[in-house]
Amino acid sequence: MTSEAKQSQKEPLLKHEPITVSSIYKLYPEELVKLFEESNLKSSGSSYQQGSKSLNLLVEHGYGPGLLKKLATEAVVSGLASLFFSFQTGIIGDKNDIKRRKLYFGKNTKPLAQVPTLKESIKEALDNRILLSLGIAAFLTIITGMVSQGPKWGWIEGVSIYFAILVIVTLTSLNDWVKDKQFVRLQSLVKDEDIAVIRGKHGATQSVNIYKLVVGDIILLETGSRVPADCLLLEGQDLSVDETNYNEDSKKATKKTAASSENPDADPFLLSNSLIATGTGKAVVLVVGEKSRRGMDEEKLDTQSKTPLQEKLENLGGHFTRIGLYGSVAIFLALLANFIIRVSSFEEYRETGLILKSISDMLTYAIVIVIVAVPEGLPLAITLSLAYSVMRMKIDGVLVRNLDSPEEMGKVEEIVTGKTGTITQSNMKVDQFYSQSLLIKNTRKNTLFNCELQDHLIQLIQESILYNCDARIEMDDKAFYVPVGNGTETGFIRFLQDAEIEVHDMIKRKLGRIEAVVPFSTLRKRSLTAVRHPDHDDFVRVYIKGAPEIIVSKCSRTFHIDGKVIPLDDNQANYILSDILIQKFTTCGYRTLAFAYKDIPLEEFENLKAMNNQFVTEDDRTALEKDLTFVGIFALHDPLRDKVRQSVQFATMGQITTRLVSGDHIETAKAVAVQAGIMDRAENYTCLTGEEFRNLVGGIRQELQEDGSIKYVLEREPEFRNLVNGKDTKKPLRVIARATQYDKYLLVVGLSNLGRSVATIGEGLNDVDALKAASVGFAMGSGVSIAKDSSDMILIKDDFQATMMAVMWGRNIYLNVRRFIQFQVTVNLSTLLFVLLGCATKGQSPLSVVQLLWINLIMDTFAAIALGSERPHPSVIKSGPVKGGDDLITGTMLKQIYGMSIYIFIMSTILYFFVDDMWDIGYENSSTMYNSDGIPTNKARVYTMIFNSFVWMHIFNEFNCRKVGTTQYNVFKGLIQNWVFLIVMAVIILLQLFFVQYCGSLTSTTSLTGQEHAFCILIGSTTLLVSLLLKLLPNRLTSKIPNLVNENQSVNDDKFMAAFNKQANAKVTKRE
Repeated sequence: MTSEAKQSQKEPLLKHEPITVSSIYKLYPEELVKLFEESNLKSSGSSYQQGSKSLNLLVEHGYGPGLLKKLATEAVVSGLASLFFSFQTGIIGDKNDIKRRKLYFGKNTKPLAQVPTLKESIKEALDNRILLSLGIAAFLTIITGMVSQGPKWGWIEGVSIYFAILVIVTLTSLNDWVKDKQFVRLQSLVKDEDIAVIRGKHGATQSVNIYKLVVGDIILLETGSRVPADCLLLEGQDLSVDETNYNEDSKKATKKTAASSENPDADPFLLSNSLIATGTGKAVVLVVGEKSRRGMDEEKLDTQSKTPLQEKLENLGGHFTRIGLYGSVAIFLALLANFIIRVSSFEEYRETGLILKSISDMLTYAIVIVIVAVPEGLPLAITLSLAYSVMRMKIDGVLVRNLDSPEEMGKVEEIVTGKTGTITQSNMKVDQFYSQSLLIKNTRKNTLFNCELQDHLIQLIQESILYNCDARIEMDDKAFYVPVGNGTETGFIRFLQDAEIEVHDMIKRKLGRIEAVVPFSTLRKRSLTAVRHPDHDDFVRVYIKGAPEIIVSKCSRTFHIDGKVIPLDDNQANYILSDILIQKFTTCGYRTLAFAYKDIPLEEFENLKAMNNQFVTEDDRTALEKDLTFVGIFALHDPLRDKVRQSVQFATMGQITTRLVSGDHIETAKAVAVQAGIMDRAENYTCLTGEEFRNLVGGIRQELQEDGSIKYVLEREPEFRNLVNGKDTKKPLRVIARATQYDKYLLVVGLSNLGRSVATIGEGLNDVDALKAASVGFAMGSGVSIAKDSSDMILIKDDFQATMMAVMWGRNIYLNVRRFIQFQVTVNLSTLLFVLLGCATKGQSPLSVVQLLWINLIMDTFAAIALGSERPHPSVIKSGPVKGGDDLITGTMLKQIYGMSIYIFIMSTILYFFVDDMWDIGYENSSTMYNSDGIPTNKARVYTMIFNSFVWMHIFNEFNCRKVGTTQYNVFKGLIQNWVFLIVMAVIILLQLFFVQYCGSLTSTTSLTGQEHAFCILIGSTTLLVSLLLKLLPNRLTSKIPNLVNENQSVNDDKFMAAFNKQANAKVTKRE
């Protein structure tokens, strides 16, 4: 043994007890890690290949079987020879076994995005020049206050500003932190995935979460899945792996084969998170979690990327910021003018302390008005609404991967869906079948064993189903064997189980005897498995299943009614394909599948194999598909999902077209489309096969755009436009049957080129292109990893109804944003006008700095939470898809914004000048809010009533903003269901009462009587009536109202705004 090898054995002793005869595991975790180290895997070249050092280490361990023994994985190996073995069992897998393995080898921990801590979020929020300016102004307020009012009370106003800043920053940061945690939690759910694992002495597989795998687990790999940990391939069929995660220069998938003494140059090492590009296989988990090649590469949560709606809101916010800045300047000038007039006219205002206090107040108010005017809540509103929506969408059966996608769902006009599992339940049951020239109805009394078929044909049907099948058998909690996998195959297995056939034992008989496999694909429409027959070692039986029209065309023989094999002539073939397939099966909406077989003597099979490149590729194995014997056609009934017809009708109501792309026979697809409501009658629409569709629209070509990007377009776009719209035939395209995944891709690209927003649903590796090309790609929860990785959303239960929920949430996000905009702009305008009025007329703001900051908190953070949490009402579907060019501020909203702002301003003005007379409270404008002993004066009472009434008007207006539709008169509808809104409003009301009653000089208020509170609330409630009256105004009277801003025009070219943004976005602290 080399000194390096000896050293590698010594190192683990620092962490583990020495390995002895009594040790369960006969190797150290570090020894497994070495198998996958880059230096060991890499050959002398630059690409990842079979690394000689890793292979040498593997040889020392005794290849796969030797490693399994050292890992205490009790895998029973069976097979005819060393080249044909199969691992039938796995680890014990009980609670103690799992615990031991996790303690010794580690856990397969889930990598999660990093979220800044709450402390970091607060620190980031405080690192802001505007807040720094306000902090400096607050400090000056403390100094000048103590000079002018004395040290006993003069510090209160400045300190209260600091306290208000701290509260606002903390609440805003807490809000962001909770939102980020929600997004991370969501992404954690997206990463969850199950994989088939062989555990226990029975050899049955079970579905295990990939993050609960342990070292020693034997897992089943399939095309499109990702390797969940560093694994060693034990056996495989046409397995190739995409390892571009580790080698970007590698353009092609790497061929993987199991290593053994007969195959010493194999590459059996599977790196964590690599993609299974082709084939299937079994592998043993060797390195997990942070020790694996995937490691624990935690990505920071992306909080900088903006969705299209956020970018639009940012532009809109720029316009409102400009309005606020001009308002701030106007308020400063009004205060300055009053200051100059007072100082020049009245001797008592010329004291140094008062002058400094007035200058400090002017600066403070100017800064606070900027803070109030900057619509920080606009991006917050969309972010919170998005966070709330994606968490609620999970409950509705949709996991969001791409945060742009909920917005995009609001724009969707087309949905391209498959049939099985999406609009049907994927709970297939054999309804009837045709075999031995007999049409047999499958019932509980007339099962496969009880029917009229000959025994040898019954046996042949069993073998055809189980030997040419990728579905697996798992044991459930009640100790029953249940089929898991493809819906069609599991339906056939249940068909056999209903006939009391022990499918689990029969499937075991093929293990180690499979000679060739050609998996099913949408292009071939059939699958093939060649098995050295368990009962006859002298011949290989080839089992084929697939589309009946393809299988029948490859058959030259069939079974007569007496069970004997006879030639299959053209008349018999036409009878099967016409009278049976179409008239009996497909027109009823049944999925159909045909079976055939062929026996080949072993010597002839070996010769055929030698003549066809040893069956290395799938194309080589098609030589086995000749001169077949027809076994039968089976019709499977797959019930529609509950409410799928209502969901399709719901989509139609929402101006969304649903198109079906199915691999089934065209008559089956048409029947299901009618049942689901995609078509009312088949003759009113165009239904094509995939081949017909491709011939009409051509392929896809690339066009180089002016910006250097490449656009994919159809070769015959005019023909496609006529086809989907039914321009010439008056029959728009609705169904494509016998379709390949390329047909779905063609359809999605074509619809997108027509300017339509398209959502599509996919599940397999071949769906990736269509999922990426769609505006929103839905992966089925039962789909493979690569489909989910390429999707924007995941349908947890593969349910079409969930796509409609996603549409509703998407449109609702825009509604929530509009609700918030209406509320915030109304608060902004009314506050600016009211403060400007007070500064211009009485030389001071009717609202104090702390009161303004409280109003800012109400309209930003609290309003964003309350109005961003509205759930979609089914009526939202009637609004139609959102158009990219639509203004966020609608005509109805403008009526409310202008009307309510003016009303609140007028009411506040009346109170400002006359509330003292209304309540017979006399005060002088020159008097202070509190006397030298800190006792509130009459002026404090008047200004408190003004402030209280102003806030209550906006509280009631927040209820108004729940309904922004023209005819949505009942603003309390659905209020009980929105507990978030109720809680937020309760908090606002309680805090408002607390500030008024108990905070005193901290908030520049004094406690009010019950009657005074009732008066303020009554004034506030009048906004409910005003909002109703504004909605009743005819649109023709308000149609000429100019918009506040041009939403499509940017303010970035404005020099004033550019200078402000430069300072506002600058950080106080320098960063490397």
